[in-house]
Amino acid sequence: MDKYKMSSIQTSIKVYNTIEEALTAPEQKIRIDLQGKRLKTLPKGYEALEKIPYLELDLSYNSGLQIDFVLPQLATLKNLRGLALMRIEFGNLPSSIGDLENLESLTLWGNKSTAIPVEFAKLQSLKYLILRTNLFKEIPAQINTLKQLEYLEMSYCSIKDLSPEFCTNMGNSLQKLILKNCSFKRLPEGIKELKALNTLNLRENDLHSFPESIKQMTNLKELVYDGNVRLKNEHLLDVHKDLLNLKTLNLTNFQLAKLPDFISQMTNLESLNLEQNQLETLPEYLGDLPNLKELKLSNNPNFEVATLWKSLEEGKFSKLNKKNLPSIDLKKKGENFFSHDIEDLTINPRDYTTFPMEIFSLKKLKRLYISFYDGENKEANISELPDFFDQLGSLEDLSINAINTIKNLPPSVYKSQTIKRIYRYGQPDLRMDFVGLSNMKSLESLNCNVFEDQVESLQLLTNISYLGITNATFKALPEGMKNLKKLSTFGFDGLGDLDVEDTISKLPYLETYSSYYRRTFPKNLYELKSLKRVEVYLVPFADVLDLVEKSESIEELTYQFAERSFPENIAILNKLKRCNLTNQYNSNDKSPIGIPLEFALLDFQRVDLSRIYGGIELEKKAVVKINEFQLENDFQKKIAFALLLGHFDEIGELLENPFVSNPSLNGVNIYLFGTPTFSTSKELQENLKKRGANISKKLDDSVTHILLSSKIKDNIEEIMKANKPFILEDYFKAQVFSEDMPYLMEEINEELVSQITRLLKSTDEEDDNITLILELIEGGGANKIILSYLYVIHLFHDDNEIRKKSRKLFRKYASIELQSFLKNNWKDSLRNSQPHHLFHHEDLDYFACVLASKMVRFHKLSKTSSDKSWLLYDLGNLGIDNAMTEFSPTLMDLDFLNSISFNGNGQTFDLEKSFPFFRDNNIKQIRFSNVIFNQFPMEFLMFGNLESLSLSGIWGDEKSTHLAVPLLPKMNNLKQLDIYNVNFTQIENFKPIVGKVENLRLHNTNLQLHLNVFEDSKYLKTLTCHDNNELSNLNLNFENFEEIEEVHLANIPITKLEDNFYKCSKLNRLNVTSTNITELPYSVICIGSKSDSNISLRFCDNKIESLGNKKISLGNIFNNLLHKKRSFDINLENNQMSEIPKIFSEICIYELNLNKNPILSIPENIGSFDIKGVLYLYQTNITKIPFSIFQLKARVGVANRTEDLILPNIDSIPNFYGQKQFGGKSADIYRKMNELIETKRIAN
Repeated sequence: MDKYKMSSIQTSIKVYNTIEEALTAPEQKIRIDLQGKRLKTLPKGYEALEKIPYLELDLSYNSGLQIDFVLPQLATLKNLRGLALMRIEFGNLPSSIGDLENLESLTLWGNKSTAIPVEFAKLQSLKYLILRTNLFKEIPAQINTLKQLEYLEMSYCSIKDLSPEFCTNMGNSLQKLILKNCSFKRLPEGIKELKALNTLNLRENDLHSFPESIKQMTNLKELVYDGNVRLKNEHLLDVHKDLLNLKTLNLTNFQLAKLPDFISQMTNLESLNLEQNQLETLPEYLGDLPNLKELKLSNNPNFEVATLWKSLEEGKFSKLNKKNLPSIDLKKKGENFFSHDIEDLTINPRDYTTFPMEIFSLKKLKRLYISFYDGENKEANISELPDFFDQLGSLEDLSINAINTIKNLPPSVYKSQTIKRIYRYGQPDLRMDFVGLSNMKSLESLNCNVFEDQVESLQLLTNISYLGITNATFKALPEGMKNLKKLSTFGFDGLGDLDVEDTISKLPYLETYSSYYRRTFPKNLYELKSLKRVEVYLVPFADVLDLVEKSESIEELTYQFAERSFPENIAILNKLKRCNLTNQYNSNDKSPIGIPLEFALLDFQRVDLSRIYGGIELEKKAVVKINEFQLENDFQKKIAFALLLGHFDEIGELLENPFVSNPSLNGVNIYLFGTPTFSTSKELQENLKKRGANISKKLDDSVTHILLSSKIKDNIEEIMKANKPFILEDYFKAQVFSEDMPYLMEEINEELVSQITRLLKSTDEEDDNITLILELIEGGGANKIILSYLYVIHLFHDDNEIRKKSRKLFRKYASIELQSFLKNNWKDSLRNSQPHHLFHHEDLDYFACVLASKMVRFHKLSKTSSDKSWLLYDLGNLGIDNAMTEFSPTLMDLDFLNSISFNGNGQTFDLEKSFPFFRDNNIKQIRFSNVIFNQFPMEFLMFGNLESLSLSGIWGDEKSTHLAVPLLPKMNNLKQLDIYNVNFTQIENFKPIVGKVENLRLHNTNLQLHLNVFEDSKYLKTLTCHDNNELSNLNLNFENFEEIEEVHLANIPITKLEDNFYKCSKLNRLNVTSTNITELPYSVICIGSKSDSNISLRFCDNKIESLGNKKISLGNIFNNLLHKKRSFDINLENNQMSEIPKIFSEICIYELNLNKNPILSIPENIGSFDIKGVLYLYQTNITKIPFSIFQLKARVGVANRTEDLILPNIDSIPNFYGQKQFGGKSADIYRKMNELIETKRIAN
């Protein structure tokens, strides 16, 4: 969830993140941001904050905050002026809130509050109050007494009305009232009493109208009512004509043909939104409005933009921000007009027949982009550019994008003395004159094609600093490139045939190596003495650090990495002057980022980690804290870092275990630091004394060792500077267990562990055996499996007593590091989920955790659900991600599994490791998601009961493009096969497994090129085939699929769909979208049926021009006579049909959608068509509406955007059923006409 920052009435206030920082700050006005610190009370030392003259505290997002305890703490801070308590969900405030009498700002957002206490009225200094996203049904009466309140927000509550008392009492103080997304249907007449109000925001309510009295609120500067769909435009205009002091006015979609006159009197108006209207010009008085800064005019199709720009040139609208003005429409009436002030201009060649010559009069133009908006290569009307570019005396950037028709730059480009950058993208035939380019003294950056006869000319480019060459067809750069001393940056992506190492050898002055696509470094990059900057993506982190370490010249690094951990030697980056790190964001991967101890040594003045996703804020704050300690050496910094984060396993790697050489503690004087986990503090001291140790209560010179336990919070700096040897409590715990091994931790007692597992797996709904299990564990110790059971039970069981007992056992046997790991990653909100990322720890058996969590969940759900089959289904699903690298035999205990999902998260998956541990007797579904396949997962097809198999690779991954299919066994139970983003060789080997397949989904896979492999699938019910740019011929006989019910084809360049659907009597859905087919198969409208359901034909976004020829045999006619006549839903939106097929008059249609087709006319007999529901003909070329259309009972919509429709005389139109809507160029006229036509509609 994004965290919102605290608002303040103070415009200049300094924000700090700790009490310590705030107490040493020089500012007089300070806010301390303590959001999301897992606080239960105020931090230690908060009392000293009373020294700050003006204090604000943000305690939001601390879900465990004890509000009853914290408010009395805050009451001691008489200087507290601002307080934020967002998203704590404490319910209703206690009465102690009234003790914060000096508060000026209070934010209580998202706390599930239904009321506020009477004592709230004591907050008489309050000026700013936010109560949004709570459960209030009215504005509490206590607020009416706050005489200084200026700002009130109660959005996203269920408030329906404003009381008369509120309007009267707040009239002289309240300036801003924000009530978005409430439940208002009307406002009281008494709202006029809010005389000081300047902002009223009622967005997304259900207002029907405003009261007449609102016209008296002449101080209003902002009135917001967006999203109140019942408000009528006429009513709003009537309201606005009296509110002349508004600074903003939104008349979007009012269908205005001209502006109302009252706007001329709105001298304070700063922003005017006139989008989606029918304006052609603007009145001259707009230019006289002294404060108008923003004018929005998009989607006024007939607007005369040129007139507006001429007004700007004449000095009108002097304060107007030109960025929001509409672009020039050069297609309209042949006008080509630009303001001479334009510095940036993008033109789309699709809009022109010739290049607009007016561009060359733009003396201030600096950047010109000639580009198709969608970036695709298109054939444009413009085949050459005019030869006048030397007249653009300010032009610096020239960019030409995706226009295949332009083959050369005109000579005047090469005469320019101002152009600094020339870029071309996606035009393989655009040829440039390198002699001409070499004469352009200002040219610095160039992206170009280089043809083989031009290679030697590259060495002429002595002035440029950047060169980009894509798809080169030659092998090497000329030797003369070595003399280009200014060439410091070269584009290393898309080099075509160019050898990258040879290229680097020809660029001795290269300062920047930048590549988005290359995953390895050229070998000779290490030797490049001039290299200063490296910009790379997804190169292995280790390789990047190796380059930084070995290079003597690199100063800057920009790097995006894919790994989920930082390397051990990360501190090498301190060598650089500047380093920006980002990581590849994967929303599906919830595992924490691995942080080595050397992270503590990073210099954040040099290394920027602000764009790392995945949560390393605690680690960064720990480094800042360590730097404040001013420790002497790196060893101390690493220890302190691990202590601050609770990474005790890593501390163990740094510290020796003293008990290995000497189990005795004779003569050792120990200081205990932290809270023991193995036993109570008293028991721990007694245990240590038995081994000869003395216990010191003070950290003084007599102390010889410090014993580290968990829950270490304070005084870390003190113990680090004491410079004493450390002993980990885990070492002592291990020594105790080695001397007196609990029986469950002995290997000979594996059978007892198995017995506990069998008890845990019981699906007896009456008893989950947990109590008995805990009795067996108590005193017996906990091996890895038992510890995993305790870990899960104490977190997720719904019985408090069981959680308490298992928690005690867990803390006794778990390492400090595991307990610290849990503390750092646990949230109470996870209790009702299955957070498997918490099971990845070396002290835990992952699958033992999964087993325990599934059984706990099963018994919890069985108390509320009587559907045991669903409970068992839920129990049988298992998801495994690529973070799982070790598979244990415990997986075999999950013998109730029936469905397995492997999520590779874009990486390889070691499937061979997992297979031996699965039992195949129940596995019915296997799903591989986002996996890079090194080999076909053959072993998993050996599961005899397998019904569903899904193989999903990575889009564009080269490793999965040629996956060999081995000889596969015959599979009689396989009913569903899904294949995504995987291409195969030896495709014919699929045949044995598809004989009984009912559902087949193929996305971005070359199986779509060989669909005949599946023609023997006589039981096929659903076929889905999407996203294959190579599939131009489907070549599939649908007559073989008599059981077929649904066919989905999309984003494939087929030009024809075979006309063989006659026998598909069970077909009810046929979706064919985004293809190149030009004919609608005739057979799809001749399909009979044994059912009463409609058949849905959705053929959108194709190139269909007509219905195919009638091809039907006597056998097919006889077959269809046996079945019922079907009713069709036909959607042919966005095709190339010029007429409505005559055959449509012979079939029963419920819905017919022909929007966005160049249809010229509607048949005169349209009234005899059997259309029962809807007929849509929007965005067509229809110009005349036949009288018979009113005979249809269906709802009808017809519109032509470019021309007006010829309608029958309204008086002659008979009464009709079904709404009829018409639209043409003059939208305002049709709106009124439709209102008249509507009066003749008979209610159904």
